[in-house]
Amino acid sequence: MTMRAEGMLSCRSLSFSGAAFRLVPVALEGAARGVYEAACALWQRALLVAKRLGKAKKLEVKRMKQKNNSEVKDLSFYMRSFWACQQQFFRQLLICAKVDEATKLAEAALLRGEAVVISMWSTGESVTQARLRREGPDAAEAFASAPREIALRMSEKILAPMVEHIRCDRERSQFEVELIGLGTALKDMPLPANPLDDLLARLGGPGKVAELTGRSRRLVRRAGGMHWEDRGDGANLAEQEAFQSGRKLVAIITEAASAGISLHCDRRLPTAGQRPRYICA
Repeated sequence: MTMRAEGMLSCRSLSFSGAAFRLVPVALEGAARGVYEAACALWQRALLVAKRLGKAKKLEVKRMKQKNNSEVKDLSFYMRSFWACQQQFFRQLLICAKVDEATKLAEAALLRGEAVVISMWSTGESVTQARLRREGPDAAEAFASAPREIALRMSEKILAPMVEHIRCDRERSQFEVELIGLGTALKDMPLPANPLDDLLARLGGPGKVAELTGRSRRLVRRAGGMHWEDRGDGANLAEQEAFQSGRKLVAIITEAASAGISLHCDRRLPTAGQRPRYICA
């Protein structure tokens, strides 16, 4: 309080005078609704498998008359991890479902002569890196899908270890067949791409969209196919300058890059940068 009173600390809050706010509902329709229903069916199948695995393990321990078995205690951990993956999956799936509407809103704002700022919570870089580690060079053929990677993690890190703990060969082989079926259903499901990469591609690519994020590497679509592109240490400042000067009219910013960066319209900006801001969060 003393520093603020003496002018050594400025308040960074901004006035909302003249700003308008609108909540835009996004309906699950057409292909998006079909994907959501297929995802629900997949997770219902996975839940039944997990429950049957837990029941089989408990019966196995009971037959062996073991009172304290660490594998039974691990069942609660696996189920907590299962529900965590399920929540992450549908959260990412619903974020992906907003990409179509966000693209339409951004294109409409550009037609009105406005600059567009799209705010996102995360980049999905970990998802892209996980796919790169699994598939190697083939991962550059298309954008990664966050929901798909989460479902794969559920299958490989939760269900697969539960199957390995089953000692009965016959039961274990039956569960392994079911896991293969789940993997096939997941592979055939047309899950959406990483939202950040999808928005960048739809709104014109890196040449027209300023990306202010914390990721150091990204997969971009250029002439001739998909290519990996490294982002240097000063990439965010360069992208900020490109947006504020009016060379790029769309900016996508995440929480990791928001500290110390302003994308507000300013009278000190070049004439090309003097545009109203349309913010989509």
